[in-house]
Amino acid sequence: MAMTSVAAVPMALRIIISVITLVLMIPLSALGLWISANIFKIRRITYVRALLPALILAFAGFVITIPQWFYDDILIALVIGSVGFLVSAVLYLVLPKLFFDLEWKKGLLVGLVWFGLMMVIGFVIGMIVGILAFVIGIALGIMAAV
Repeated sequence: MAMTSVAAVPMALRIIISVITLVLMIPLSALGLWISANIFKIRRITYVRALLPALILAFAGFVITIPQWFYDDILIALVIGSVGFLVSAVLYLVLPKLFFDLEWKKGLLVGLVWFGLMMVIGFVIGMIVGILAFVIGIALGIMAAV
């Protein structure tokens, strides 16, 4: 059984998407960590202090996606995506404890809420990008037909 190929997306575009994602996710992730800390009334986690864990998390995700640039198989993309998801989940849960010297319980709670916030933010961004891509694709299709 042949797997669907993702070769339709050129490598340059894959790299550009990864870099844009990296740049967007750092400030959004720091915001998510700051909001999560405020929910649990941890005032020492400021937005600026939340930037370093957010940077580490975004960079780890970026590094994990690098192999996807070189493979066109959807199965490999799913495996790499799954590994990235698991690594990110662990980092979300551990980084607040390590960076802000929280008790494990509070660190895990902050990380869990941070993870949840980022899942929602990622979903919203994905929907916006998907809708824009659809609209641009339709517009280009109409222009090509005319």
